[in-house]
Amino acid sequence: MHEKEIMGLSGLDFFKRVRDSNSAGMSELMDMKVADLEEGYASLEAMPSAKHFNPLGIIHGGFTLTLLDSVMGAAIMTSLGPGKAFNTLETKVNFVRPLSADTGLVRAEGRAIYVGSRVGTAEGKLFDETGKLYAHGTSTVLIVDVV
Repeated sequence: MHEKEIMGLSGLDFFKRVRDSNSAGMSELMDMKVADLEEGYASLEAMPSAKHFNPLGIIHGGFTLTLLDSVMGAAIMTSLGPGKAFNTLETKVNFVRPLSADTGLVRAEGRAIYVGSRVGTAEGKLFDETGKLYAHGTSTVLIVDVV
């Protein structure tokens, strides 16, 4: 998607296009796709596999962190109007239990807590298909004009 197209879209419409095209680079690396979207809320699904292993043979923490950072940013983005974007300032994640290649499909859910003119905050959680919690966190983003 070109910059001029982004400028004319609300954040929610932008992420709907991402969902429909499923072509974002990091999404391909992570086997991640947009599941649900509404203003102030987003969910992503991903399938952890052996390609996401750390040297110990479990899913690298960066996989979990990236899912949560992505979904929390998306939740904030869905609240933004045309011509706005964000950059992550800080993400904090609490890892509750490790993911493995046998965990199966996981779902990250993000909810915007505060969306101002320059800063936004969100919270996120990562679950397996049975609802078991694997990680949760918070994120702060800088809201910027797309130029």
